[in-house]
Amino acid sequence: MKHILYLHGLESKQGGDKVSYLSRKHYVLAPAMNYYSPDIEKFLLQLFESEKPDFIIGSSMGGYTANLLSAKFNIPAILLNPALINPPLRFKALESNSVISKALHLVVLGEQDEVIPYKQTQNYLLEHGFSNIEVRPYAHRTPLEDFMEICEGVFGNL
Repeated sequence: MKHILYLHGLESKQGGDKVSYLSRKHYVLAPAMNYYSPDIEKFLLQLFESEKPDFIIGSSMGGYTANLLSAKFNIPAILLNPALINPPLRFKALESNSVISKALHLVVLGEQDEVIPYKQTQNYLLEHGFSNIEVRPYAHRTPLEDFMEICEGVFGNL
């Protein structure tokens, strides 16, 4: 059983079908994220200290944040349509010398994403030496069926 931290996107809400799916076989921590809070970095650092997750999944702004946490704590992560290029908010206290986490496991991009153009993100990742990228035929939100397939590929049959 994995101890997974799931970080939703900027305009998304806590919980949902993806968290329910992961919770069937894993301990999932999926906090309500207020990315605009001046205390967000402090909150995340305290969360890591107390919960000690061993895997992170982040979507969109949560993907940007998951990459930073993955780099800081050397924990594997899956990023779903991450806001890596020009994120709407920046977390200076979490940023490190590593643009892309060395512990990063997989990045999944939607080729029809109109929020975060997948080609830009794909090129950015490749330029920084990361090539474990999947491009899938959907928009910004990862469909549950695809999410399940991605997780089964990483964690085995849930």
